[in-house]
Amino acid sequence: MGFNYGKEKRIFESRWKRLEIEYRAAGFHEEGITEMREYDWDEFKRRRIDENREQTLPEEGESSEVLLDKFPALSYELDESEFADRFGWIETIGNEAMAKVLVSLPHRDKEVLTLLLEGYTQAETADFLACSQVAISKRIARLRNLLAKGL
Repeated sequence: MGFNYGKEKRIFESRWKRLEIEYRAAGFHEEGITEMREYDWDEFKRRRIDENREQTLPEEGESSEVLLDKFPALSYELDESEFADRFGWIETIGNEAMAKVLVSLPHRDKEVLTLLLEGYTQAETADFLACSQVAISKRIARLRNLLAKGL
């Protein structure tokens, strides 16, 4: 839902009428009151921009690919039958340095990455590989560092 400019501006103006009365009664100078109002007005405009551009996260059960739902041209389907093996997705990596690091990984590390790419959670991956979720989490952290160094 977008920012209701008219409603929010009425609330802003009403609030500022009260604040101006309070600030004058407290002995604030007109210049100070004006500066505070201008600051609040700038914040109001920034909030309006943020709320109009903000993409909300999907609720549980909703599609997690909200942008892809809105812009189907952004999606890309891989035909897994074109892959030589289970880890054929590595061949599609455009970054040569990253692909080189991924190819050199042990089988178990490639399996972890493949399961995560397929949408399995860390807990599900751990169950599949008969280890703990903590072990998967540590392996992912190690892989992240390894990939960062390789790039």
